[in-house]
Amino acid sequence: MTIGPFRGFQTPEPFDLQKRVILFYGPNGSGKTSFCEGLEFGLLGSVEEAETKRIDGHTYLANIHARRFEPPALRATDHQNREVAVASNPDTFRFCFIEKNRIDAFSRIAARPPTQRTELIATLFGMDKFNEFVGHFNESVDQQLVLTAAKQLVLTGKRNALATDQATVNGEAKALLDLAAEDASLALTHSVGMTYAGLRAFIGTAEAPGRLQQLEGILNAVPPAAIGLSRQGLLNAFEASRQGQ
Repeated sequence: MTIGPFRGFQTPEPFDLQKRVILFYGPNGSGKTSFCEGLEFGLLGSVEEAETKRIDGHTYLANIHARRFEPPALRATDHQNREVAVASNPDTFRFCFIEKNRIDAFSRIAARPPTQRTELIATLFGMDKFNEFVGHFNESVDQQLVLTAAKQLVLTGKRNALATDQATVNGEAKALLDLAAEDASLALTHSVGMTYAGLRAFIGTAEAPGRLQQLEGILNAVPPAAIGLSRQGLLNAFEASRQGQ
């Protein structure tokens, strides 16, 4: 293929494409995309990117310096080892660019509307029919399903189990609310304004003793021993206390 002036190529550049596998690489702006579009134009007679953006082909394909473009020249070797010119033919060569255009479209998916994004993803992964099906998926899908008796029975059993589990979840939520109300009522029986958390703190635990544990400790403590106290001395102290009143 000889390409230029065309897009990023200002002057004609020859490329040998006779190998079975050809790899090309280069930094941004080196002409990789222009090369692919030159091959696309040479085989199809158009470039899909220009059509997608609705840009006139002469404007899109022209080299900015030369201000024009020349159709890339493609030549091939036939089965008799003769060199022949390759004429563009979309019907013959379209298959060569199907995957390229899919990937190009997918790489720009962020700039597409949500609906087109879904279509591009489905097309890229070959899920057109699946996308068409799930696009109309809603709660009335049961009417569209054709189920055998066995599958219908399994589906019904799973739906019943799901309904039972949902009822259990709803019941547990109500039980928790009732328990919270019971806790609040129990706290109010102790004193006005008392909360359940405050009541628990007052009662205390072995790890965090409360007021009850403190009082119980005082009551269970061994009284201090009295030293040098006699019966008469105790009576005199009692009498002095009584007279002091």
